[in-house]
Amino acid sequence: ADIEELRVETSLLFLTLKKVNRLDKHRLKVAKDAVNERKQKVDNFHLQLQNLTYEMMHLQKEVTKCMEFRSRDEEIDLVPVEEFRREAPAEVLKRDVTDADPHQLTLARLQWELVQRKQLSQKLRGLESMRAAYEREIGKKRECLSGIQPTLQAVLEAAQPLQADLGLPLQAHQAEHASAQYLARPLYVLYVQAAAYQHAYGDCFEVGMEGSVEESKALLETTQENQEEDSGESDQEESNAGKRHRRLTRSGAGSSSVAKCLQKHPLTVVLTLQHKGYRLQMTFTYVIPLHIVTVTANVSEPHGVSSGVSASPVMCPSTILDNMFGDDNGLCSPNPANHFQLKKNGLEDFSQVVSEVGKAYRWAQRLAGLEFLQGCGSAAVVASHEVGRAFVEELVLTVTTRFAARVGLYEQLLSLEKGVVPVPAQLSDQFPSKVTSVLKQWTQVTHADVESHPSHKEMEDLGVIRGDELVYQAVFRRGSAMLKALVLLHDNYPRDPPLLLLTLHLREECSSRDDDAVKELERELNVHCVEQVQVQAGNQLLSCQLQHLLVCMDVLLESMCDQLDAPREFSRDKVLARVARGPGRSRPYKFLAKPGIFTQRT
Repeated sequence: ADIEELRVETSLLFLTLKKVNRLDKHRLKVAKDAVNERKQKVDNFHLQLQNLTYEMMHLQKEVTKCMEFRSRDEEIDLVPVEEFRREAPAEVLKRDVTDADPHQLTLARLQWELVQRKQLSQKLRGLESMRAAYEREIGKKRECLSGIQPTLQAVLEAAQPLQADLGLPLQAHQAEHASAQYLARPLYVLYVQAAAYQHAYGDCFEVGMEGSVEESKALLETTQENQEEDSGESDQEESNAGKRHRRLTRSGAGSSSVAKCLQKHPLTVVLTLQHKGYRLQMTFTYVIPLHIVTVTANVSEPHGVSSGVSASPVMCPSTILDNMFGDDNGLCSPNPANHFQLKKNGLEDFSQVVSEVGKAYRWAQRLAGLEFLQGCGSAAVVASHEVGRAFVEELVLTVTTRFAARVGLYEQLLSLEKGVVPVPAQLSDQFPSKVTSVLKQWTQVTHADVESHPSHKEMEDLGVIRGDELVYQAVFRRGSAMLKALVLLHDNYPRDPPLLLLTLHLREECSSRDDDAVKELERELNVHCVEQVQVQAGNQLLSCQLQHLLVCMDVLLESMCDQLDAPREFSRDKVLARVARGPGRSRPYKFLAKPGIFTQRT
């Protein structure tokens, strides 16, 4: 019975437990539904908040854009408000409205601007019509004058045969000679002597003048007025000492300007030389305060722009006239007083102003009749016709020789750039017809390449290398052998022959410092070849040296074929009297044209 009661009680408890469990599940579901409903409302509110925030930001951007908007009227330069109120008519001004409203004031100013622009546009059209009428009138007068010009020209041309028959070329240089009186004294001396030499020896060069005659006249009048003032002050020196002192002070202050210190005379003298279509134009300028004559050169070619790369420095206008008479590159002023004048104006050396005024060569001063002595100021030197007359012939011959040499050298370098060694026709019989070695490369190099050569120090100590030469490198080849030659060209080529420094690459690199064969080859090119052909070759000396180098390279390589350690690739194409002779094992570099053999020099 007890067990039955416990079973019934247990069953009731299970029923109660199930009921409580169902109630718990039901309440949990109700709670979750309530939470989900609230969470959904919160999400809706959050989404609405984000939408509102985005809309607010968009509106703020639009507001900012509107605030930053600039109307077209803000770009118009309107008249000031005060001027607008003073000049605008009442129907535009509308003072009762514009005084209280800035917007209406701006509209009124814009309207007034429109009225003014219409008036100016109408005025512009009227002026343009007047201009067109004036242009038509000027055109008619020009047509009339152009019709007169051929008639006058025909009269002058008709008179020229008569003048030529009578030996009176009156119009040839009449205008130019009339203007010569306005040249500075040194340039006048230069012009007179050059024109006289041209008249005596024919048209070996052209003499001309450039510049403004009117400016020269004004300068001459100003100079004469200053001289008269100085003369008047010297007569009244005691009574007007204070006035004179003040004037000198002002003059000293004005001369402190660099521009005034480098003032050039308005007129210049131009000498022009021609050779094979090439033109050398030398412009002589007088620097008034420095009392010196400067030169500016200009070179033009027959075909316009230079086609050469390594050849162009030879015809460089800034150096083509350097060192014609000794060590004179024009970078130092020949007038000793200029050092102090330039230093007074903050310039340490004349070379700083060469690009502006030109080069002051010593020969240019002599040509202009100026001779400066050490310690002699510029005021003590007056241009003399005797000085210029004694020097003009020597200068013309020197410049002509220099220019012809540069033209010849320039044409040679153009050929060398193409790998061709030009041989003068009159010297072709001094070289064999067959040359196996070839020129592979011709380039311009710097003095750094010369300094790296083993023989540089020795050549520099001997004074053969100065440091201002043009330096080129030639590369010659025959089979596996390569010969590099550094070619140094002096300013006074061909009077100063080119210097060749060699480096032979055959099994190993060797030069004249460590190989007697290369040393002998350098002596052959720089001494014997120059002695043999310098007079006949003239301006073609470089080509003759390089052609002789090609021949000597063949001789050297072919003479080495008999050595046990020499390459067998160099077949003997030339007839050698003896491969080597004497203890120095000298090679047969001397070519005898008639038998066609090579022999050693005695």
